[in-house]
Order: sequence, then C-alpha cells, then structure tokens
Amino acid sequence: MLVITSLKLYTIEEISEILKVTTRTVYNYIKSGSLNALKMGKYWRVTEDALLEFIENAAKAAQSVQNN
Repeated sequence: MLVITSLKLYTIEEISEILKVTTRTVYNYIKSGSLNALKMGKYWRVTEDALLEFIENAAKAAQSVQNN
C-alpha cells in the first residue's frame, strides 16, 4: 500500500516565479528533461523534490562553467 505523508506540488506559474523565468522557459526545461514534472489531466505539476534537484543541478553546472 502506498502512503503519501506530504507532497508539495507546484504549478508552472509558481515555478516560473520561484526561478524568475517565463512559463515558456519552464515548459522548455520540462520538454528537455532537465526539470521533472507530472501531467495531471491537462495541467503540469512539479514536486518539491524535482524543483530542488533542478536547482542543485543548475548550481553544479554554473560552478563547473566558472571552474573552466
């Protein structure tokens, strides 16, 4: 049996506000696979874990570019 204790889901609009990018950019991140998202009906949702993973990966990529 699957038990979900707490699951924070963000809308595309919320993600765009958090990341300070357009909603189109968020959709592009999802399409490219760099941001994991769930399609629920006709709406996309992003879990808190997926958002944190995306931010960590972006920070690592930025640090890698700075070191080169």
